[in-house]
Amino acid sequence: LGMGARGIGMRDSSQDLLGTMANNPQDAKEFLKLLLRFPRQNGSAFHFFNPLTLEGSEGDSLEREDRPHYYSDDHLWTILGITAYMKETGDVSFLDEVIPYYEKDKDGNPLHSSSVLDHAKQGLSFTRADIGAHGLPLLGFADWNDTVNLPTGAETFFTANLYGMALREFIALLKFIGQPTDEYEAAYREMQARVEEHGWDGDWYIRYFDDQGAPLGSSKNQYGQIYLNGQSCAVLSGFASSERAKQAMQSVYEKLNTKHGIKL
Repeated sequence: LGMGARGIGMRDSSQDLLGTMANNPQDAKEFLKLLLRFPRQNGSAFHFFNPLTLEGSEGDSLEREDRPHYYSDDHLWTILGITAYMKETGDVSFLDEVIPYYEKDKDGNPLHSSSVLDHAKQGLSFTRADIGAHGLPLLGFADWNDTVNLPTGAETFFTANLYGMALREFIALLKFIGQPTDEYEAAYREMQARVEEHGWDGDWYIRYFDDQGAPLGSSKNQYGQIYLNGQSCAVLSGFASSERAKQAMQSVYEKLNTKHGIKL
């Protein structure tokens, strides 16, 4: 299969790209350049893309008029693609390549373009600003869990942690190319403090706040008290303290582990 043949989803294709980066970085780079044509100038991204017509779509989010028409995580996966390519190749010139954002004029010409590096900065800025009542990223229509379509105002700890992962990688990239990191280190500490303050349920991390501020993935819930990636991603982001990381994964073992594997 060619790069991107599995589907036309921004998140799915970004993850495919990450999986092939070590074996085929040049094709991954060209595919990443295609994906980077589908973020909007505000940093958010279309959920689906057509590689032939270069048309983007908000995807399933259009099915509900009373829900946001974007996904909270799509654009962050391309940032991980950029940093993965850099770690694999050291190709600093890639960061200066200019790629258009999605918006076009009446003749179909791009209205705005920026460097690959600035594309990443714009995506991080979008998530930093697109927050709810607890200072956590708004869910949008959904995050990695496509089926959780909560009313507008819900917040997602998954995207908070994905943002933390992207920030860690981006800070390392900026250090590598000799650019200041203060702004992004401050953003990392800011989100870490919110996750640690609002996310810890006593023995594990919760997964969402709904639009009313009620937790999901909490011991307070009758069903769905713990989500696997609410725990693993808090460890991967580095937001969890050592003690909480160990306790969260112990809770995964106690509540989700089966002889057939770990439940989601």
